[in-house]
Amino acid sequence: MGGQTWRTIHPQRGWEYLKRLGLSLQVSRPRHHKADPARQELFKCELEDADPTDPARLSSRKGWNSGRWMSIVWA
Repeated sequence: MGGQTWRTIHPQRGWEYLKRLGLSLQVSRPRHHKADPARQELFKCELEDADPTDPARLSSRKGWNSGRWMSIVWA
């Protein structure tokens, strides 16, 4: 911006212009210090290979299609 106006511009002024445009500071999500990338990749591969109709997998989702909110929506 200073190159267009031929004047020095304080970084705070640039920040104010970005905020006025509706932009915000984007920060990546922090990683846990004990995270193991190899185990995470193994988990992803096992999840992709799993059968979605396996009853053992579906048992953890018990109750998703029932309850107060679902009965209101479908009533």
